[in-house]
Amino acid sequence: MFSTKNNPLTNAVILYIIIVMLVIYLKPSFLYTEHNTLKTYGLNFNENSIIPFPMFVVLLSIFVYLLCLKM
Repeated sequence: MFSTKNNPLTNAVILYIIIVMLVIYLKPSFLYTEHNTLKTYGLNFNENSIIPFPMFVVLLSIFVYLLCLKM
């Protein structure tokens, strides 16, 4: 039905969704607080993060798309 062999956009979307699901499941400490809530933007490293989750997913989407273009 869908051919993903020569379609970098489809490959990028699939890979992006898998990575975002893993990040949400694993809850890394640079994005989440000790109470499993998302950190906000700021320089206080205990409560805030330099890269908040919305910025992380935007940068991730660009990186994944460029990676799939090279494949």
